[in-house]
Amino acid sequence: MSGQRGGVRGPASSPCGTCPYRRDVPSGVWDACEYAKLPAYDAPTALQPHGLFLCHHADGRVCAGWAGCHDSDHLLALRLAALRDMSPDEVAATRDYVCPVPLFGSGREAAEHGLDRISDPDAAARRAMDRLRPKITARGLDVAVAALAVPPSPVDGDCLTWAPATAGRLRQGGYPAQVIQVAGWINRQAGLIGFVHRTVLVTDPDADPAGGLVVDVTARQFDPALPARWLTGWLDYLTALTEATGVECVTRWPQPPT
Repeated sequence: MSGQRGGVRGPASSPCGTCPYRRDVPSGVWDACEYAKLPAYDAPTALQPHGLFLCHHADGRVCAGWAGCHDSDHLLALRLAALRDMSPDEVAATRDYVCPVPLFGSGREAAEHGLDRISDPDAAARRAMDRLRPKITARGLDVAVAALAVPPSPVDGDCLTWAPATAGRLRQGGYPAQVIQVAGWINRQAGLIGFVHRTVLVTDPDADPAGGLVVDVTARQFDPALPARWLTGWLDYLTALTEATGVECVTRWPQPPT
């Protein structure tokens, strides 16, 4: 992932488990356009891209594989970042970085490996892609959520219309959004439910909800202090909604079979 961002931090202690620069990452995990970016940083300094190569996990860090593979003294992007708004300490951390795991010797080598089986990834690559999918889905979702319409003062029953409308808007933007229901239990053992609420879960249909993200635009009906455009992780959502409503717990409804 290339680009220039304010407040970029230096690399993590080790490249992420799916970094395209790592020798132990299967071929074909990333889209071809991602691999195509790598050889450009092998070029003479003046001909290199201006933007830092950032971690694909979008955590605001320089890619550790990129920092470890390339000669940082000759990286144009790092020189420009030092002149802009990357702190001297973070620039130094990037320049002095030594990678603890084996990397390809150049961006071209990494790209050739990544593209080798892109049309026929093996089982290990497919498992890696399954783990990555929720993170990729999350990219840009905050911007899409910020543009959503919301009810001025949501009341009981608004979720019946607003949740489907919100899911539809997100699907138009390419996100795998689905309407789901959650139940607030007064006493789960006794089967006493205080409320059933509709919200939106962003994840692949067959994926574990724990890896998904919730978008809720009517949660203020329970507590005005909750965000008007609430974007949060699934487990954090259940915990926060439990606290906001004072019930024993909140779970998906109907409960999936065990």
